[in-house]
Amino acid sequence: MIQVQVQNKQIIIDQFTSVKFLDKGSFITCFTAIDKFQRKVALTVSDNERELQSRLKMANKLQNINGVQKYFGNYKLQISDNNLVELNKLYPRVFTSSSSILVGEYYNTNFQAYVEQLSINKKISVFYQIVQIVEELHSNDVYHMDLKPSNIMFHNGQPVIIDFGLAVESQIVESSLNTSAYSPKHDVYAGQVFPDKFDIFCLGNILHEMLTKQTIFPSFIKDPKFQKLLQTKVGALAANLILGMTKWDQEQRYPINIILEHPLFIKSELTSQEEDENNLKEFLNNYTSNKSDSDSMFVQQLSQNYSCSDFQDPNQELVLFNTRDSLYDLTGNQQMSSIQCGILFMEDEDSLDL
Repeated sequence: MIQVQVQNKQIIIDQFTSVKFLDKGSFITCFTAIDKFQRKVALTVSDNERELQSRLKMANKLQNINGVQKYFGNYKLQISDNNLVELNKLYPRVFTSSSSILVGEYYNTNFQAYVEQLSINKKISVFYQIVQIVEELHSNDVYHMDLKPSNIMFHNGQPVIIDFGLAVESQIVESSLNTSAYSPKHDVYAGQVFPDKFDIFCLGNILHEMLTKQTIFPSFIKDPKFQKLLQTKVGALAANLILGMTKWDQEQRYPINIILEHPLFIKSELTSQEEDENNLKEFLNNYTSNKSDSDSMFVQQLSQNYSCSDFQDPNQELVLFNTRDSLYDLTGNQQMSSIQCGILFMEDEDSLDL
């Protein structure tokens, strides 16, 4: 057991120094601290033993996979009644008499701060690394189910995926607790979720944000204007990959191994427009030849009018993107408040003709 107390309105945890609040989630609260080996660590506090054991189980299963947060131990907390009162004054509803902590690696470089200063080519390279990590997770029958920028950190320039609190080991689940801005909410509402395709949609949304600084409002994925203007915004190769990963029908999204073969990842400043177009056509032909008729129709749809040349000025047409607060068009002009956005999403989507 590790003793926790309050001194001069500061939290004191045995074996750790410089304990500071970091973040609070639905089931956990995170602190940073310095351990007895002088390492800066992340402390995950919860009184939900099942939650902590689930995270620890995943950590043990994935301990040999690079790019996944590692944990050092799991400890029961010992808190006197007086200290429990003081702790709850500082951090309401965080500590209880049955709380435990997980001690794990800490990374101080968050996703958005790191990615924002990268070139386009470097962003694509980083995204490829993230996909490689997810592919290894899936090959070990682990599906993260909460992929988003805040759950991707960087250590020495390498991406690290954290927070496996919603991860599953089944290839089909009835629902998901995740309805974040990066997830396919329509999969959840449909009542049956394919976890690998769920992760892939999240990855597609992450790539879209890396290249445009905006998240995708799912209803507009089916809008031809969105598909066309996306090419104008990010180029044909990136648009094809994003659309293939965020297809509305989860069964038609690109598989993880196909994503890693996408021609976007071999593009460079030296490749010509003609080479990009040829590489994309070859990729689509190879993918189509190995798919069913319905999937082939999807690829044909994706490949229609795909040219690496520029399209018309995006100022001439409107397409909406979801951000945390409101909807914006491609030129950055606010079009709809977050309340209106919620109303639009709750309407019958078939009536939207998207």
